[in-house]
Amino acid sequence: MTSLWVTSATLRDDTRGATIVEFAIIVPVLIALLLSILEVGYRGYVTAVVQGALSSVAAGDGGQPDGGQRRRHDQIPGSAGRPRQIRDGRDASLL
Repeated sequence: MTSLWVTSATLRDDTRGATIVEFAIIVPVLIALLLSILEVGYRGYVTAVVQGALSSVAAGDGGQPDGGQRRRHDQIPGSAGRPRQIRDGRDASLL
């Protein structure tokens, strides 16, 4: 019986390993906090992008950043589906 009391007192006073136990308790809480902060930021970003697209479409510019003014070269009358050329023969769309 005496050895039981000695063993329990020794275990109670032994603090080795307490840090890792505390770390194991705190880490899941910190990870959950970090992920929730990232989620809130991502939701704010998506909301801003969607609202910008909706307001752009509602304004009637087709949702394009250039206001719907850009046209493909095959949609330009008289181009016959060919890219526009500049004087030295390079494709103007590559500039």
